[in-house]
Amino acid sequence: MRLFSYVLARDYGLAPHPYHGWCTLAVCMPRIRRAADPGDWVIGCGGAAAGLAGRLVYAMRVAEALSLDAYWHDPRFGDRRPDPQGPRERRCGDNLYHRSETGAWVQAPSYHSRRDGQPDPAHLARDTAVDRVLVAARFSYFGRDARPFPPELAARHGVDPCRRHRGHRSHFPDALVAAVAAWLEELPQGVHGEPARRGVRRPRPTV
Repeated sequence: MRLFSYVLARDYGLAPHPYHGWCTLAVCMPRIRRAADPGDWVIGCGGAAAGLAGRLVYAMRVAEALSLDAYWHDPRFGDRRPDPQGPRERRCGDNLYHRSETGAWVQAPSYHSRRDGQPDPAHLARDTAVDRVLVAARFSYFGRDARPFPPELAARHGVDPCRRHRGHRSHFPDALVAAVAAWLEELPQGVHGEPARRGVRRPRPTV
């Protein structure tokens, strides 16, 4: 079991996407999506700009990893396909990509599209550079109501599990990983707050 810790600079409900009974990381954070395996914990820490530095925005224990195309076609995750005109949970859906008959990537209209709803080549290239989606059934998402980490975790083990700078960290002492995992297991599961960033535009539907 490993622990992946990073700063969640932009929390719109897209990455991670914690709705409909699952928490998924399907876009952004390519290095974590490539490296994390089932059984590992991923934690997103708040950013200073949002006034959440040193706090836990969300935690997910990875249960499985799927390809983007498998994620798109899996009936469990059909309601995670974005609906630009729907409620927030659907507008920020992260099930964005699938393969066409020619094998090319198709991007659904979403927060990662251009303002006119057309595919954004830059987002498409970054998101599909790692063809992997992390899926968790066990997770805690607090959003703007991010929880403080117990101070004894860092004090006892000499390492702060909460990432405070860009990038991510995954090399922690085994004892700290076990202590953090035990704390995370005790947290209430599911969604317990709204995303820190609100009022995001609705992508216009394609004509």
